[in-house]
Amino acid sequence: KTHIDHLDRTFHQVVLNVAAAEREEMAVILNPIVGPEPIAGSTRMKSGTTTKIILETLALMAFSRHNCELGLTVHGLVSMYRDVCQAVYDQAESLGQLIQIAGESLRCGGHLYYLGCDGVGLMGIIDASECRPTFGAAFDDIRGFVQGGIKDLDSHPISAVQPKCEDSIKSSCFSLHISIDICPAIALETISNQKATAVIMCEEESSMKGAPPEPINAEREKILNMLGQLAQEAAMKWTVNCVSTGAHILLGKVYRNLMVDVRVSNVKLLYRACGIIQDVCSLKETESWICLLKSIYGTDSQTTAQTSTLAVNHVLAAAEINKIVPTAILLGLTNCSVEHAHSLLDKEPNLSIVLKDLLPDK
Repeated sequence: KTHIDHLDRTFHQVVLNVAAAEREEMAVILNPIVGPEPIAGSTRMKSGTTTKIILETLALMAFSRHNCELGLTVHGLVSMYRDVCQAVYDQAESLGQLIQIAGESLRCGGHLYYLGCDGVGLMGIIDASECRPTFGAAFDDIRGFVQGGIKDLDSHPISAVQPKCEDSIKSSCFSLHISIDICPAIALETISNQKATAVIMCEEESSMKGAPPEPINAEREKILNMLGQLAQEAAMKWTVNCVSTGAHILLGKVYRNLMVDVRVSNVKLLYRACGIIQDVCSLKETESWICLLKSIYGTDSQTTAQTSTLAVNHVLAAAEINKIVPTAILLGLTNCSVEHAHSLLDKEPNLSIVLKDLLPDK
């Protein structure tokens, strides 16, 4: 119900309007929320993959209505995605190792680059695009590139990233590059002997075994190829979400299951930041705002201009400031100065570790 400047309605009002349209059979509401969120406040954890699965299943079932011979069923499609999910979970140990490498890369000033092809490569771009607002990541921390680029997205082809890969490797302690599809060497040959690790995530040939497949018509073959592509995309989305989320957890972006190091880049995130401070520090809303404004403006007291200005001006002031919420949490829990809070986080960026040393009971 939060009012956003320059918008004529709140999200709650939009939901009510859509619900009214649904009652008149003019709209359908899809609620993809499945179970609790592993990390509260993270967009990637709000069942984004489930939304993708629902939309793809709807599209495929609509297509199959005009070709019953395809034999597609909702149960069969959901079972396919369930099998893919289990296949990803079966690689938990390998994913854990990859998360450790990615976390170390970011911790020492390196980068995480996804290099891929087609829709599978697009999953890397989507994951990278979420990291800046969700984790407060810098633009170059995590990036995705697709071979040939994607014209409609104005994305750059992999060939464009090769010089940047070389520069980043020469200038940083460590960088992790992940090839996430069946692609040519694409810069991997260049980086293979330097301070980088490349991981190939998809096999070039099908590993399916058994009796030879029955002859299929062209339409069915097209659908089967599409299903394979969608399965790869789902597997890759789960994988890169896991890697980038885990890496940021190791960086201290998460405290008590809350994504605390949020970048205050819009009004919604400004209010979310205040709510996080209030929850973690057990403060009143007004007290939480005081801590937040101290952190944004870097002062131990506020001016009348700061406390009376519009929320959008707080966002503009906060846009390029790092660790706003962790700093505010330290202010709320320890009553220290802004300068002291900054010095603590400069020495140890992980808020959990800082608080464990200062307040063992927390």
